Amino acid sequence: MPTFPRTEKIHGMVILENEFLRAEFDSGSGALCSLIDKKTGKEKIASGKTAGLVINWAEKASNNAWLTGRYMDEEAVRGAVRLIPNIDNPLRNGFELEQEIYGSKIKTTVSLDSGAKTLSYEFKIDWDEAAKDHKRIPVLCFALPLETIPEKFQTDVPAGIQKRPGAYHDISGLQYAAAINGSEAAALITDCKYGYRGRDNVLYATLINSSSRPDPYPERGEHIIKLWLALEESEPKALYDTAFALCHPVSIVSGTKHSGSLPPVKELLSLDAASSVLSSSGIAEDGDLLIRLYETAGRKDTITLSFPLEIAEAQLIDLDGKKAADGKSIPSLQGNTLRLEIPPNKIQGIKVKLKKN
Repeated sequence: MPTFPRTEKIHGMVILENEFLRAEFDSGSGALCSLIDKKTGKEKIASGKTAGLVINWAEKASNNAWLTGRYMDEEAVRGAVRLIPNIDNPLRNGFELEQEIYGSKIKTTVSLDSGAKTLSYEFKIDWDEAAKDHKRIPVLCFALPLETIPEKFQTDVPAGIQKRPGAYHDISGLQYAAAINGSEAAALITDCKYGYRGRDNVLYATLINSSSRPDPYPERGEHIIKLWLALEESEPKALYDTAFALCHPVSIVSGTKHSGSLPPVKELLSLDAASSVLSSSGIAEDGDLLIRLYETAGRKDTITLSFPLEIAEAQLIDLDGKKAADGKSIPSLQGNTLRLEIPPNKIQGIKVKLKKN
């Protein structure tokens, strides 16, 4: 009697894996059940727990548009109606997940790229929850329960970082919040949300707060949110560089073949630094470049800035853009590069005049 192959795939755990990470997802709910750092072999997800979307039910009396109320209960988003794996791509594996909870619909795309240290989530949320429809406030969050209780929770703030102990309230982060254990960090990075909460062994990113005051219908409609789960070094610069690259992807502009005198590859400036990062660059009224950097790790750092043209002059400036009072702190110039020592936790401005060709 002839045997026939199965016509449908066997449905089991969805596994996304590359040279750095191995992630296992429940095939029914799409929840992240296991995340292994292949460099150390450590499991990052708490035993018996899963990472993913949750609704934290907040107290109405203490909740408004600016404050997240006291959490009263937590409910995992489990109402999956469709899961479509795409795990045969050598460059990017992932799956699409469709969920429904109360009156809202959520479409999630999860992916892991070759060579990436981050799991990528993209949420398209049709949110139809209002505080008046519930006894408590539904606050949609992404929850990451960790195997180890973090020593500190770290966020990036303007011109630096902030480390805090766990607390039962949201804290602000420009791009990320990270759970720190020694030299290791597990971070949640978002492109458009700034509220995070670290308590006990769980790290949250707050995505939607359906408050009732002052607007009774503040969040109804479509939300598109990108979130990344990153395993990175706990060094502030490493976390900043990872978060910045994800939140500010390279813009690509198509062009046609044409002649010109410029080389195929050219950059405005490059920075070589151990713990300092570039904060901003711009052009002054007189046409000179204005550059600001800051040191992130609380230790002295020597930076090198390189430009496409030879430097005619460079001077240190203060926060008002005026020449710094310390005349001794002149950058060391050599051709198209300058070297500068930045004190711990210092914001440093530099004004650079380039020679014309």
